[in-house]
Amino acid sequence: DRLRYQMTLYRIARSFGELGCPLSRSTLANWMIWLGKLLTPLARAQEEELQKAFKRHVDDTVVRVLAPEVCDEVRVWVVIAAVPGGGEEILFRYTEARTSETAFAVLGRHEGYLQVDACNAYDDLYQRNNKLIEVGCWSHVFRKFEDLVGVDNRVKPMLRLIRGLYATDSYGKNLSAEERRIFRLLAVKPWLQRIGNWVTEQRQAEVLESSFKKALNYVSNQWAALKRFLEDGRLSLDNNISEAEFHVFGVGRRNYLFWGSREGLASNLVLMGLIRSCVANKIDPYSYLVDVIRRVATTQSPARLLIPSRWRELPPLPAPTYAAAGCAAAAPGTG
Repeated sequence: DRLRYQMTLYRIARSFGELGCPLSRSTLANWMIWLGKLLTPLARAQEEELQKAFKRHVDDTVVRVLAPEVCDEVRVWVVIAAVPGGGEEILFRYTEARTSETAFAVLGRHEGYLQVDACNAYDDLYQRNNKLIEVGCWSHVFRKFEDLVGVDNRVKPMLRLIRGLYATDSYGKNLSAEERRIFRLLAVKPWLQRIGNWVTEQRQAEVLESSFKKALNYVSNQWAALKRFLEDGRLSLDNNISEAEFHVFGVGRRNYLFWGSREGLASNLVLMGLIRSCVANKIDPYSYLVDVIRRVATTQSPARLLIPSRWRELPPLPAPTYAAAGCAAAAPGTG
């Protein structure tokens, strides 16, 4: 509940107290930190799988961490991909800032397509790692023009064109990857051509450095990445899947405002990545965590077999036995 629904430890501690099990917030926080550390090898295994994915969606957001005088702001990154062998993995990690160096630290070992919003921090990444191929985000383009509605009516044709692009592309969503690639070349590419022609005409006509001109320049500068989804039917028009993962952080910012320490943030991000990966793979997070903790404590299972996308392949563990003070005891609820 703490991570899946962003409940505060205060509320969780109160719930335990009402059940006759008084626990302090500091005890709950320490448990979560140690559990995150225990399962950190699984996060590393997730990252190794994500590095080999055909494509990955990446985004980042700002969170606050308690500091001696004022809260520090750090960046939390999310990486999402369908991994080789089936299933999906979601990984969270944090860096002190969003720079070309931190982007390389997060994504420098990845190969394949990278779907992100345009940001200067990524420019150096593509030069240092030529195995990454940028895919643009049409949703980001739409928002740039939508923000100008009511300010500049010239954006309305662009909004209609992008809606037409999305509507047409949606007709191919149930096709195979190759069928969708062909469908896009036949039906979706003409929409790109209309958008490209309109942007070129408007840029030539707009001589002032207005907000409208900046939006047009964004499309022009990102054009190669924005049309890259035509290359493969598995590519997406936008990066909404990763942006959606941060909705829960918005709830958290309202509920608990900041993280108590970087250590706590790092451990909680490990657990959040595993929980969100469980949800993506239609696995009950509680059942998964209970089973994985037992396996880590009692078996030598490799971490790569314990990540959510691989977990179902494992044989079930034997039922736990219960003992107390050296004598046999019945399992809870058996009398």
